[in-house]
Amino acid sequence: MQFCCIPYGSTKKGNVCGGYSQIDCELSLLKEAIRDNNDYFHFMSGNDYLLVSEEEFKAFFYKNQGKEFIGFSRDGFAEQERQRYQVYHFLQEKVGRNKTGIYWIEKVLVKLQMKCMIDRTKRFRSMKYEIGSNWCSLTNEFVEYLLSKENMIKRMFNYTYCCDESFVQTIFVNSSFNNNNYKGVLGNSIENIQNVRAIDWKRGKPYTYEHSDYKELIESKNIFVRKVNNDTPEREKLLDLLDKRKD
Repeated sequence: MQFCCIPYGSTKKGNVCGGYSQIDCELSLLKEAIRDNNDYFHFMSGNDYLLVSEEEFKAFFYKNQGKEFIGFSRDGFAEQERQRYQVYHFLQEKVGRNKTGIYWIEKVLVKLQMKCMIDRTKRFRSMKYEIGSNWCSLTNEFVEYLLSKENMIKRMFNYTYCCDESFVQTIFVNSSFNNNNYKGVLGNSIENIQNVRAIDWKRGKPYTYEHSDYKELIESKNIFVRKVNNDTPEREKLLDLLDKRKD
């Protein structure tokens, strides 16, 4: 079994927070990675880390071979957040994270569209929209399927907002792969979600784990942790402990 860990941002294509360029970037990364005929593709950022040894990592994916590891938000969240994909966010590629004048123009344009009941999803009535984590682990078979839907993805998600957290989930639930997602197992105290990544949105956006969280992380039964950092001595201690555990 072969694996490919895809470091987000490892493409020459630029990407803007919240814009379609993020989706375009992810698809470009997958196109490059799939050439090597890997069994699994793992999206990771510079703030992600393995919680298990290489042997444990391989054993887990061997045991669950054929499963997708895609995180979904709670039931009803996609409908609650439908403004992300219902209307056109024409200026998001210019806005990014910056709350400058153009940000407020974008806000006004979105509100006007909502008031006029613009609904671009009517073109895709048969499709169910979903939202979840953009950090996932995908099989070669599903990546091939996802890339075959690139034109549809662009029609559905161009000029949307933060739909890098939606396009994989949406294509997945409307496909024959829908029953292949990993169900997850609850560990001691950290929620183990379907993408086997420990991510804590209750203590941060998301929370950066500390040395004191080591036991919780190990007992969580996750494979990856997000986020970690070495910007303080306490956080560096956590990375040292995780490395020692893998020896």
